[in-house]
Amino acid sequence: MRRDTVEKSECIRVLEDWELVQNLYIEKEFCFSELVRRHYELVVNIGYRFFSDMQLARDNAQEVFLKLYLDHENIKQMEQPFVHWLCRVTSNNCRSLYRKKNSELKAVTGGKVDFWYGEGEHKLDTKNSESIKYVNEALKKINANDRIFLILSHIAELKTNEIAEIEKIPEYTVRRKIKRAEKKLHKLIAQLVLEDYAKA
Repeated sequence: MRRDTVEKSECIRVLEDWELVQNLYIEKEFCFSELVRRHYELVVNIGYRFFSDMQLARDNAQEVFLKLYLDHENIKQMEQPFVHWLCRVTSNNCRSLYRKKNSELKAVTGGKVDFWYGEGEHKLDTKNSESIKYVNEALKKINANDRIFLILSHIAELKTNEIAEIEKIPEYTVRRKIKRAEKKLHKLIAQLVLEDYAKA
């Protein structure tokens, strides 16, 4: 690698996210690559938890970063961190991709079958534990709108006020949605555990 290329890459790595976005029109290749390097895992993780399918998660990530690459001139810097913008685009794209896949499947089956989620292998789990297995299985059974709030809260680790900003809804609504989704999740996990014990 040429010395000037290495130096340029090192300079770009010290820039904040929003500075990288602002400089995309100058150093598109370097700035875009750095943004992908920093945030690709988060975007894939959100998609994977939403779909339980690694290929769909990667497809979703590709669409999200493609939007950033093609439409960066229209992205306005916010007071909030860049990751908030990224999470909003990612969650919206998850919903959009879900609707698209659902429509495709209904067209093929004559409306008799709804799109379901893949049998993921939980490749992004940091520990191969039974509890994580139950959480992943339970997430599949929660509807898409509730699931995204759990993912933003527990996977992306965003605060309720940050999720409210991303989703453009009041914070008390976010708290209510998360609490409702958590209640469903805990109930489903308990059912899965009991089913496994009954089989043993």
